[in-house]
Amino acid sequence: MLQDIAILNNIVLAATTGEHLALGTNGRTDLDIYNTRLNANYNMTPLDYLFSELKMNRSEYADPLVSSRLYVANLYLNHGFTSKFVLGGRRGRRLRRCRFSNTESDVRACERPS
Repeated sequence: MLQDIAILNNIVLAATTGEHLALGTNGRTDLDIYNTRLNANYNMTPLDYLFSELKMNRSEYADPLVSSRLYVANLYLNHGFTSKFVLGGRRGRRLRRCRFSNTESDVRACERPS
């Protein structure tokens, strides 16, 4: 499990004078950033394994700025043909701002460098 948290108080995000004025009287705001990632691996056979991951990314801004949230869950099924070539498939879902997007699937091939 990996987790990063940044609590940033009274920071300047604006790049131009117009953006600076839109943030408020002093052009400063508060920003809280949360990133969490959890991975798990299960070896079914010496060549086949499952890999799963859960991710959460949140950026919480003070009003009037808009905050964002992203939650992702993926499950991979992989088969290693050799020690350098792996073929895998993925099934996943994303939740962005309280709304699920379509379920995603794909197949990937990976060749590991020597």
